[in-house]
Amino acid sequence: MWALMWTTMLLTAAPQMEARTLDDRQLSGRLVSLTTDELVLDSPDGEVTVPIKDLLSLSPEAAAVAAETPRGILVELVDGTSLDVKEYEVRQGMARLTLADQQTAEVPTAVISAVRFHQQSDEISKQWDEIVAADTAGDVLLIRKGDTLDFLEGLLGDTLAEEEAVQFTVGDTLLPVKRTKIEGLLYAHPAGRSLPEAVCLVLDQAGDRIPASEFELSDGQLDITTPAGLRLRRPLEAIARLDFSRGKVEYLSQMKPESIDWTPYFAPLGAQDAQHAFFRFRTDRGLREPTLSLGGKTYQRGLALHSRTELVYRLDGRWRRLEAVAGIDDSVQGKGHVRLTIRGDGQVLYDEQIAGRDAPRPVSLDVSGVRRLTILVDFGDDLDVADHLDLCEARIIK
Repeated sequence: MWALMWTTMLLTAAPQMEARTLDDRQLSGRLVSLTTDELVLDSPDGEVTVPIKDLLSLSPEAAAVAAETPRGILVELVDGTSLDVKEYEVRQGMARLTLADQQTAEVPTAVISAVRFHQQSDEISKQWDEIVAADTAGDVLLIRKGDTLDFLEGLLGDTLAEEEAVQFTVGDTLLPVKRTKIEGLLYAHPAGRSLPEAVCLVLDQAGDRIPASEFELSDGQLDITTPAGLRLRRPLEAIARLDFSRGKVEYLSQMKPESIDWTPYFAPLGAQDAQHAFFRFRTDRGLREPTLSLGGKTYQRGLALHSRTELVYRLDGRWRRLEAVAGIDDSVQGKGHVRLTIRGDGQVLYDEQIAGRDAPRPVSLDVSGVRRLTILVDFGDDLDVADHLDLCEARIIK
């Protein structure tokens, strides 16, 4: 049961908010209330009620943009919380975090996954990720030597801010290590621990990412409890966005197709491998260009498919709608002609011809109960010339 309640506020003091729904409605108005069941906004056209199950995001309309500042110490928790902190100290298994606004919070190291003491270059970040992915037997102390990361496995103890030292035990030997020599810390955790579900993801102006299993708004302050049990407070004006999309929407570009089948119109001897590399479907970019563009509008997410391509996605009957914007990419300047067919468990849900001169068109389909979704971009009237179909913002919705 979500322990969540935003109490009714006086409209004269309520903030102006913008909400986005799963069906792409954009709503704005003063916040009246938000509960586990519904959001209520006082809009120019009167009160608008949105069921929480249909809410994608909520954000202050005029949130202040924080000046870009160098990150301090990055602390990551097992529940996905990511915080920029000024000081990090551990005594007897309890970590004390001093945040950028001087707020302090305490959390056991049992729910901390990683601590990065310095900003990292792309190369150091890559090495960090490789060490994180490695199969280690205990806690890890990472030490930077020039452009290389090295690490020791052992047991992390106290981290003392005033002495700038980390207590680290290797075997039977206690090694106090100066913080200036340390790139970061990785805490080992046994597998199998379950955490409460997150209601939403809180994104603040400082760049912190805070999943919230519970939260309550009082006097313009958002009190947050993460699934790992960390308690934080954020003023509403410091919030960039409340993201309610987790578990409600998934973009096809982030899913791995169950099968991919591309068939060339012409297949010169020995050239099929090269053709396949050139005409393979792309995610979150165009076939030619680094962006997806339809009708003069650029999209950040979507699929780019050349004829004849067939993708099959496994949905397992868990989703109710498929939403997208379909059209031939602007980069081919009005050329191209394809037939787009979408099937759910073999049943035709959508079957239309799309030409480069056509305006982008919305695709909104009922996929309730569908276990396998098939998307086919077939040849049209012009062989396969300029058949660059985009399915922008292609997503499935619960």
